Amino acid sequence: MLSACIYVNKDEVLNDNKYEYTETGYPFFREIGEKIYEYELKRKRSTKPDLSQWKLKYD
Repeated sequence: MLSACIYVNKDEVLNDNKYEYTETGYPFFREIGEKIYEYELKRKRSTKPDLSQWKLKYD
């Protein structure tokens, strides 16, 4: 589980509905998410996770 919070309010006026989500927030989280995903794919693990209990069986 990973959690993050960033401040995307360039004009520093709160509750004015002017925030830089699309310009700053979303691109930042997309990039950091990709970096963490790439790291996790390459990371050596001492034990391989067994996720078989979550496999769905379709008829």
